[in-house]
Amino acid sequence: MSQSTEDTIKEAAKRVFLEKGYHGATTRDIAKEAGINRALVNYYFRSKENLFAIVFTEMAELYFQKVFSVLQQPISFFDKLDFLLEEEIRVHFKEPQLTTFLIDQSRQPDSSLEKLLTPAFNLLVANYRRLLAEQIQKAVDEGEIISIPPDQLLLLMSSVKYLFSSKKIFTDVCNQSGSSFEELVRNHKTLLLSVLRSHLSK
Repeated sequence: MSQSTEDTIKEAAKRVFLEKGYHGATTRDIAKEAGINRALVNYYFRSKENLFAIVFTEMAELYFQKVFSVLQQPISFFDKLDFLLEEEIRVHFKEPQLTTFLIDQSRQPDSSLEKLLTPAFNLLVANYRRLLAEQIQKAVDEGEIISIPPDQLLLLMSSVKYLFSSKKIFTDVCNQSGSSFEELVRNHKTLLLSVLRSHLSK
């Protein structure tokens, strides 16, 4: 089945936004990337702001759909952490510019991500934090782990995504072993899980 014009625009917009940021991207850039007339971008999405919100909300929905499903599975807490880290790695290998984009966007004084993204996106993030807190408490109640604030756990786990935003440093400066970048990421994930297991296990 051929891709619809609307989906073609959204895919092109995602690439342009990740490369140039919200402020650097224009509907002209997006139309050129999609290989269509600029008027079609405005016809389907009305504005750059609306297109941005739709694209990144849909990305979040796909990500959180998998995350919510696994967090509620009857598996160990550490197996859930393993999946969460693996999903972060998968997303960032697919979209390696994502973390850099988010950091750059958060530095813009006049258009924070909260203003640009939809209530649906913000609700997904809130639900993720709530569900993670519930799973932590469940694991504590069952004697699997000691208590840890959800935001602190998320901060520890976020070190995976910063490997991608600092890829050149890790591969060109810090990588004395000559490992491939994927090896570095996988080794970091293994070490991080080991540290979390050692720190959190009762």
